[in-house]
Formats: sequence, structure tokens, C-alpha cells
Amino acid sequence: MTAPTVPGQTLPGEPPAAVTVELADADATRAYGRALAGLLRAGDLVVLTGDLGAGKTTLTQGIGAGLGSLDEVEALDLDASLEDSVTVVEWGEGLVESLAADRLEISIRRPRGGVLVEAGDADEPEEDPAGGTRTVTARAVGARWAGICLPS
Repeated sequence: MTAPTVPGQTLPGEPPAAVTVELADADATRAYGRALAGLLRAGDLVVLTGDLGAGKTTLTQGIGAGLGSLDEVEALDLDASLEDSVTVVEWGEGLVESLAADRLEISIRRPRGGVLVEAGDADEPEEDPAGGTRTVTARAVGARWAGICLPS
């Protein structure tokens, strides 16, 4: 007989199920990235998928802030191996999964035609790059994520 589970709870030895969250804007997307950063450690691979403008870079900014990113590009060790750093790959779906059996796969969707703002010198309003709800689905792959609850 197995113990009952609570929604969002994972059993020991099992990676968590996919978690889907609605994020109201760019600030919420960065905050979610900071929450994910709290779970990441050296050797982790994060693969981001989504259309242009969906929020991949915004999420990456939040992850970087949560990890305490370096202020100087020169201080980055770009030759470091995957085992020594957290690696976030935008546009990586179908290309980098072979790099690590354990990884986070994050899909970001953002509907078009959302919040409009004044366009400045243009005649037509334009879409607010910070506005609009993003739907983020995070899926953990591999034993490294067993028993870890993804932010929701």
C-alpha cells in the first residue's frame, strides 16, 4: 500500500511533475527566475523554449540575479565545463538535451496582441515588451530533481 500524495508533492526518487504558472508581467517572470535559481546548483542545465518575445531572456535575467551574477563579463569563465556552472540555453530545444541527462526544460508562452503603449514617434501604439501574461511550464528531467518541488 502506498501513502497518499498531496498535489505538487513528489515521492522520494521521482522527479516532480511539470509545473505550469501564469506570470503577470516581466517583473513576475524575473521573480520566478529568482525562485528557480534557489534550486539550481553547479552542473545544472536549463533549456528554455518559446517564441521571440515570450520572456526567455527575462526569465534568464531573474535566474542570473538569483544566482548572484557577476557584474563584469571579463570575470566569466566561458571555458568552464557544465559540471562547474549552471548553464541556461535559450532556443535550445532539440539541440542540447544530450548534454545532460538531468535538466530543467522550461517552455514560455505569451499571447500576442496584449498590452499596448504609446509608440513615441510612430503613429501606431506598440506592444509593451514588459506587459502581458506569460504561461511558464517547467519540467524536471532526471534523478537529480527527485523529491524537489519546483516553484508554483
